[in-house]
Amino acid sequence: MEVVAGGAAKSSDLTALQSTVGSNKAAADKQMTTLADADKALGLRVDNVTAAANTDRAAAQAGINEAKIAAADAKQSSAQSINQVNASLNSLSASVTQVQQATATLDGKVSSKWGVILETADAKGNRKVSGLQQFNDGSTSQFIITADQVMIGDFTNLCGNPSGVDGRLDGWVGATPSAISSSGRPMPWSDNNWVMSFSDRDQQYGNWFPVKPGDEFFVSADCIPAGRGEAPYPFLIGLQFAGEGVADAWISGAQAPPASGRQSPAGTLRVPSQFNRARVWTSIQGPHGHNSIWHVWNVQVRRKSTGNLLVDGAITTDKLTAGSVTADKIAANSVLARHVVAEQINTDHLAAGSITAVKIASNVITADKLAASSITTLNLAAGAVTTDKLASNSITTDKLAANSVTAANLAAGAISADKLASKSITADKLAVGSLDAITARIGTLRTATSGARTEISDNVIKVFDENGTLRVRLGNLSL
Repeated sequence: MEVVAGGAAKSSDLTALQSTVGSNKAAADKQMTTLADADKALGLRVDNVTAAANTDRAAAQAGINEAKIAAADAKQSSAQSINQVNASLNSLSASVTQVQQATATLDGKVSSKWGVILETADAKGNRKVSGLQQFNDGSTSQFIITADQVMIGDFTNLCGNPSGVDGRLDGWVGATPSAISSSGRPMPWSDNNWVMSFSDRDQQYGNWFPVKPGDEFFVSADCIPAGRGEAPYPFLIGLQFAGEGVADAWISGAQAPPASGRQSPAGTLRVPSQFNRARVWTSIQGPHGHNSIWHVWNVQVRRKSTGNLLVDGAITTDKLTAGSVTADKIAANSVLARHVVAEQINTDHLAAGSITAVKIASNVITADKLAASSITTLNLAAGAVTTDKLASNSITTDKLAANSVTAANLAAGAISADKLASKSITADKLAVGSLDAITARIGTLRTATSGARTEISDNVIKVFDENGTLRVRLGNLSL
């Protein structure tokens, strides 16, 4: 219906369907609205599909909601699309919401947004959110991933003939095609009406492809035992590995146990060391000559993500969190002098005995490079510091630990009179066999300071009694 009034035109259309039985209800509705006047134009479309079922055991609801809006005026234009699917059962809920938006304004601003948000809630009310979001405003672009785990893979199937379609077994060794059931109708458990019938112990597909130790692969297949739908031996899917000078290895990534019914085994495997090539391999794990048969289709072998997906130089300093580079992440000898900022290495960074003579260039250690008492015996290897490693005057008093200089450290004649403090040499420091070793005036020698005593001066000898009275004078009698 279109209405024109006051210079504006508006049209709308509503279609609604609903079915109800008791407390169970299903509904589908579509609403479309358009509006135009002298200043603006707007188009709106809303689609809803809902279902609700309530029983004595559970309350279940599901819905699909989609809204599309386009608007334009003299200042801006914008378009937005919101699509959501949701499901709930009692206190459990799950939803997927997709948002797309584009905007351009008269003042030169542009913006585009896209996002997918996945949200779940368990029976205890614990909510979990993950998703992707992209933003671009013409100057800055962002790509945001919210997830506990991020997996990036090469989704190329390395098995180019996964189901034997049209009865072709190109590339397979040990397989016999099977396409229809005994009644002549397509096999109902095959997605594409064709399967491969494996009866040999081992089957391989294709040529060898290059691998590296540590590479990871995802493998999967659909399968069902032949005959009555039972098999006495399990079915395995994986890779056969080969290398130079080593025996081949067959490693399974997933297996279907010997049970009845359709199965879809899936798993991952890693390339072991010493191998450099591989090819697709399946096996029925029975003895050679067994009569077990498995029908197999949709064989998938894909590489998982590796460091090769990172562009060289993509990881820069600002991408690393503080403390994330630890010693075990650094290859031996990879840190050179040019990588170390000046004055960044202090005593705390040096392991005991880590500085040896070969690590020190001649004359590079000067006094200003050493903190007071920073170099202790633990930091030096035996014989590490030699004369050529010391700059002139680099060893000052504050660099020497107490009692660190012994006679063995002093060169002959190294201590001269100007190196001695006043009165620093006492009698106990002298080692002489006779007085003639001392070339100096005697001065005055006394056997006691008072009372009975003998005094010897330069040219006179005096003897005093116990009262301090002079009794004998020899030599210069005038003294």
